[in-house]
Amino acid sequence: SFDFYNRQFDSTGSSLIDFIKPGSLIQSDFEYYLPYRGIVYLEKSGAIKLKKGHSAESPQIPSIKDDVMMLAEISVPAYTFKPQSVTISRVKNRRYTMKDIGKLDQRIQHVEYYTALNMLERDAESFEIQDANGLNRFKSGFIVDDFSGHRVGDALHKDYKNSIDMQRKELRPIAVPKGIGLIESVSTDALRTSAGYKKTGDLITLPYSEVVFQEQPYASRIERVTPFLTSSWIGTIELDPTGDEWFETEVAPDLIVNVEGNFDTFTEANQDAVGTVWNAWQTVWSGVVSRIDTPAGSSSFQDDQGDNQTINYVRTIQTSRTDLQRTGIQTNIVAQIDLESQGTKVIQRAFIPFCRARNVTFTGTNFYPNIRLYGFFDK
Repeated sequence: SFDFYNRQFDSTGSSLIDFIKPGSLIQSDFEYYLPYRGIVYLEKSGAIKLKKGHSAESPQIPSIKDDVMMLAEISVPAYTFKPQSVTISRVKNRRYTMKDIGKLDQRIQHVEYYTALNMLERDAESFEIQDANGLNRFKSGFIVDDFSGHRVGDALHKDYKNSIDMQRKELRPIAVPKGIGLIESVSTDALRTSAGYKKTGDLITLPYSEVVFQEQPYASRIERVTPFLTSSWIGTIELDPTGDEWFETEVAPDLIVNVEGNFDTFTEANQDAVGTVWNAWQTVWSGVVSRIDTPAGSSSFQDDQGDNQTINYVRTIQTSRTDLQRTGIQTNIVAQIDLESQGTKVIQRAFIPFCRARNVTFTGTNFYPNIRLYGFFDK
């Protein structure tokens, strides 16, 4: 004990070790409890588990797997004398149906629509148009177009020559999309080698050499026990070309969705209707690459040599104005553009272009000899 005056130095119970000298410096090691944080989560099997984090003076929440549902966060203080000292924060997990998601998507579209209109109306109201005396003309009304479709402009007028980029909401000149086929200028392997490339089937690649990955020299084919009793003839048919790289531009496409006249230009005859939708050669035909923004952060790992490596993630922040308000009865509906995901591609399904006429060559092999075949196309 550090109590100097109550220590006993003689007879039974006396102190045999060195005692503290008053006014001197001492060094001592002691242990104390640290707080920690944890997560209560639900697994796929229905089991509820608790994952504890590392104890520290400033404890952090541990990470969990992506295929579990987090239920609550707990914070355990260093010295827990009663259960009420533990702080539990429940996580709100709401089950959204496809109907709920559809309502949320519609509300978000309405907010974006009216926010854009409010900003355009404010710019139009503040824009000054002076008369001959230099006075600001009185505006009895103005029309605001956010360039999300062709419903505001006179799409049926003969001088209406423009296109709309519906994704970026931009007005652009009319486009005339055309498909240009590539024709190889050489036809022999020697000329291809001198030009620095190689053709394998329909693929053109850089020159490469083939090496044997695994070889079995003791068997060359399958030997059947009764080769004359069971024989299968599996025929294959190859098409040349296998698919068309472009669509018909002379015929107006099949219109699926036309909300508030967004695609009224397709109803006008004698014009390239596909060119009135900017970037339709990607959004409708080939598709655009979908992007997912990840939040900021970093992760560390060790490579094969044992060195620590760190990967930093960039966070994308999207801001929007919330100080604009509009009151009244909503009577308009916003533009509707249906997008269909094709893996990593997103294709617009509002209008479907027509297939153009192409000569297709059928080449069949491995069929039963002297058999009659019947060809069917489109039922």
